[in-house]
Amino acid sequence: SLSTTWAATYYVDATEGNDTYPGTQSQPWRTISQATLSLRPGDKVIIKAGRYFEQLSPQYSGTSGNPIVYQAETGKQTIVNGIYLYQKSYIRIEGFSTKETNLQGAIHLSTRSNQNQIINCIISANYGNGILIEDSSNNNSISNNKVSLCHYAEGNYQFYNSNGIMVRFGSNANYISGNEFFSNYGSGIFIYKSSNNIVEMNKVYENGAGGIDVNDQESNNNLVTSNIIYRNGQIDTDEQGISFFNSGSGNIARWNAVY
Repeated sequence: SLSTTWAATYYVDATEGNDTYPGTQSQPWRTISQATLSLRPGDKVIIKAGRYFEQLSPQYSGTSGNPIVYQAETGKQTIVNGIYLYQKSYIRIEGFSTKETNLQGAIHLSTRSNQNQIINCIISANYGNGILIEDSSNNNSISNNKVSLCHYAEGNYQFYNSNGIMVRFGSNANYISGNEFFSNYGSGIFIYKSSNNIVEMNKVYENGAGGIDVNDQESNNNLVTSNIIYRNGQIDTDEQGISFFNSGSGNIARWNAVY
């Protein structure tokens, strides 16, 4: 499990901060970018509530014993223009919001981004997937997030690109638990060419396509358990609550409530 001992705690404040400051509570940085350049394994930054017109994109990875933690101020909204991890591991991101972004994934874990935690984030109205985990990004934990109103342009791929969460292209052993995925244009949860993922105790409802879709013969041994799935197929009425379409072997759905 990820340790919770931090080497240092820093602060960011969009209104009172200055990037020439040391990043302390009394002299916080102004931008998230300054924090991403400064944090090293074991460090934590608390980002004050407000609207940040920048993407949260960590520049360094943590380690198994010393993750890097990006935490939004609790109890208030800290809004960012998306969250992007590229080849980054052992990072914990907690409590942020995104609204009306235009990104492949409002929260996007790409290209061997492993062992990260995305917790208590709120994603609304991204023009793309709400959360996108792709290209051999493994062992990430996605928990207690709310993702809604993601949509995409007209065309052949509009359902595929507007899911609450999409896990694709050899992204394995991710844990998706306790989230709400609702009112997205595509499916609530879509797993494509990925294996050994666990989808547990999520609420998935009123999405345009399916509730939970596991697709392609390269998707094996995914477990879909103890989810509540209802009133999906709002736009594509052929879609079901849970669909294993052309999927591989060992995929299991059990103990779900589907209605």
